[in-house]
Amino acid sequence: MNRGPHITIRRASAGDLPALARVWHDGWHHGHAHLSLEIAAGRPFEFFLPRIWLQCQVRNLRSRRFYEKHNWHVAREVDVTIGTMDGRKPQLVWRMEKSLSAFAHQIDEKNTGDR
Repeated sequence: MNRGPHITIRRASAGDLPALARVWHDGWHHGHAHLSLEIAAGRPFEFFLPRIWLQCQVRNLRSRRFYEKHNWHVAREVDVTIGTMDGRKPQLVWRMEKSLSAFAHQIDEKNTGDR
């Protein structure tokens, strides 16, 4: 019986940072760039490489629905300044959080259900 792909969850290492930054860069530009072209222009790949965090621009309902589908929730709205290559710009974001115990339970259910 085919159980599907084997997935190993591990801590990221320094060698994973370029790949993680690429995913974040591409996802951010796909989901956010249309909301603020000025900010998007100041966020090339090189901007994302030294940073990793999860927040979502307020009004980005598509991204919010995606995160909520994967058990994230909006913890609060936060006024932040978003970095660009040209300096910081003001932005209202949803700070997204996820319970790690809920995530571990979800993985256990998937693994048990496939047997």
